[in-house]
Amino acid sequence: MADYDQAFGVAVCSACRKYEPTISKSNAKSTYLLSDADLARLGCIERQNPRHKEFSAMKMLLVSQVEEVAVQKHGSLAAVAEEKQRRVKDKIEGRVRRRAAEAQAAAVAQQVAARVAAAVGRHSTQPAGQQAQEEDFIDPETGKRQKRFAPEYAAADVEEF
Repeated sequence: MADYDQAFGVAVCSACRKYEPTISKSNAKSTYLLSDADLARLGCIERQNPRHKEFSAMKMLLVSQVEEVAVQKHGSLAAVAEEKQRRVKDKIEGRVRRRAAEAQAAAVAQQVAARVAAAVGRHSTQPAGQQAQEEDFIDPETGKRQKRFAPEYAAADVEEF
């Protein structure tokens, strides 16, 4: 009884605590769309973190007090629900816009690659439709493996990984 009175300023007997539920600070922030600054003036009870003893203690807040702060900030609990829906909608629309932009960028890149390939094909010494000949050989002077793509081009060293 003393811990509720000290932390929340509310006298509640141990039998009545079930009618005055608590909520963790992180859940209060996400559920009621509040910030640390909004919750700073509320009292809290620290409890050991149930996930791991070494983690920082959970700050438990009184739900009724958190709802009061949410109503002061947003106007009503219904406004909180509307704001959450708006944020979800904005998040989905952002993903759709980003994916559309990525698809458009990929299409542009594909067009550029096709233009480059066409330009390279026009300047090639190979007849249209014929692939460049590829030849692997060992250079007798250096002993290195080399690759030549056409008889008229210079040879290049091939590095093996």
